[in-house]
Amino acid sequence: MFRNYYPLKIGAGCHGKCKYCTIRHTRGEGYEMVPEEQIEEFLNHEHVVLTSDSPTVSQVKAWCKIAKECNKEISIRNIEPQNLIQCRDELLELADNHLLDIVHCPVQSFDPELLKAMNRNVSSTNAAVDLLHELKEKEVVTATNIIIDYTVEGKLYPNHDIEKLQENFDYYSWNPYFDGNFDMDRAKQRFKKYITKEKVTQ
Repeated sequence: MFRNYYPLKIGAGCHGKCKYCTIRHTRGEGYEMVPEEQIEEFLNHEHVVLTSDSPTVSQVKAWCKIAKECNKEISIRNIEPQNLIQCRDELLELADNHLLDIVHCPVQSFDPELLKAMNRNVSSTNAAVDLLHELKEKEVVTATNIIIDYTVEGKLYPNHDIEKLQENFDYYSWNPYFDGNFDMDRAKQRFKKYITKEKVTQ
């Protein structure tokens, strides 16, 4: 969904330990760029999306301030639920001023049991979904990732709440379960089982 956007890289890496994720194995040591040092690059490009594996609260707040001061629209990719909700006031203010284009937040699931199994915070996820819905009502494009084929101790957790996804998000994609043994064929099979082609964009 960001193919026509300018990717302004504000950092990389993540300190999380989610079993489904490959970031810790592929990105190396995490780092953050200083927002104030990237303003010139930001101003020199249109349709800027802030890219990072996990934007921090301080980064998002700083960029909201920069966008407001420069009166220039931004998009944000991959902000985790617990960080998103800490930037609530800043994001809503940008939305009210039509300076927030797309917000992507990987909620992964609406199932409390599954979120706990993934070692993710249920209350933060629920609060993030509520905030994203509020942003969507303010004409911000909302996007997320969901987990497919997550298995814990032999129990398979499907994620197929299409109605809730459509209610809160304009776009959603999927992450296959990763436990050190990635299997694309299996991921595709599960995707077809849980998500219909007519209702999702990969």
